[in-house]
Amino acid sequence: MELPVVALPRPSSSVGVLPPLYARWMDEFLGQGLPTETKATCAQCAMCAYQDGQPILNDYTFDPAIKCCTYIPNLPNYLVGNILRDENPDMAAGQSSLRSRMEAGEGITPLGVSLSSMQQVVYSHVAMNRGFGRSKDVRCPHYVEGRCGIHRHRNAVCSTYYCKYDRGQIGLDFWSRVNVLLMHLERELSLWAAMQLLDDPKLLAVMARHDSMPILGGKAETRAPAGNWVNVWGKWWHEREAYYQQTAERVNGLSFAEVLTIGGATAQFRAQSMRRGYEEQMTERLPEQLTVRELKIRHFGPEDCFIESYSPTDPQAVPQPLLEVLPYFDGKRSVAEVIAVVDQEKDIVLDTGLIQKLVDFQILVQPAPAAGSGSTG
Repeated sequence: MELPVVALPRPSSSVGVLPPLYARWMDEFLGQGLPTETKATCAQCAMCAYQDGQPILNDYTFDPAIKCCTYIPNLPNYLVGNILRDENPDMAAGQSSLRSRMEAGEGITPLGVSLSSMQQVVYSHVAMNRGFGRSKDVRCPHYVEGRCGIHRHRNAVCSTYYCKYDRGQIGLDFWSRVNVLLMHLERELSLWAAMQLLDDPKLLAVMARHDSMPILGGKAETRAPAGNWVNVWGKWWHEREAYYQQTAERVNGLSFAEVLTIGGATAQFRAQSMRRGYEEQMTERLPEQLTVRELKIRHFGPEDCFIESYSPTDPQAVPQPLLEVLPYFDGKRSVAEVIAVVDQEKDIVLDTGLIQKLVDFQILVQPAPAAGSGSTG
């Protein structure tokens, strides 16, 4: 029996999957669109659960008043500009929340709008104490009436996070590659755009290297003295909104080839890694042999059980008959042999599509190589 290799349908555009600017760049690079994650629904949050009309709050569910918006985004200067210059009426609430952050002062730099020192401390505490999706202390300031007020121009993290993936670990790996690419580009493009406009780009570059100015996507940030900010902002000190809109105009005009040039070798490497992840995402291919990985049983019922495999936010319901035949995948017999044996001994027909899902969601995995079997040289 020859195992099938299935090429999945490829979207023609990433519009609706990513913000317009990032969608255009991905379409230019790939020549086709990124897939939609249909299981991660925002309007009806897939991580919220209810009983008798009341939300169920535990370690495995999100608060419907917060959802996954337990995150305050760092916004590169050009996305700040795109938010401010967007004439769509739906952006009014997001523009208002952004201006509120800007008026607060801290974290407002030529590179963009970043977390304040206090927000960083609070977010670190919440993250370490399983507060993601549950703590109102770090609810995004752009979360307005159950939706994201800046969704059309959200950053890399918000563009690529999903609580569930149609292809499980395959999807998680792919979107992680998109994330690291876009985060790198946000850092490099925000610096590039700033250096087109500021009076003293050398000073900006020096401050950036020494982390005296927040670098988006980086680690702990240090707040520079107010006088330094005035010097760096130069003539834009009293026209910061106009400055951000100018950075947006410059970055919006870039092709993805130009973006990769600005991003350097790191951007080019990460773009190629993302392309490889895309090919994996859009192709179904079963390994020759499989074995059952160590699994965490969340709930064991009379008809099925919920298994936590690749992600705690995406447990999988596995029927009892299927659970009973998983040990046939022992890492020694081929997948084709297992299908034949299970059909003969259990009168159960294992469809290759079902086995592919078990692989995608890391319930079945490739066996580890035998000791001494690895090649050298």
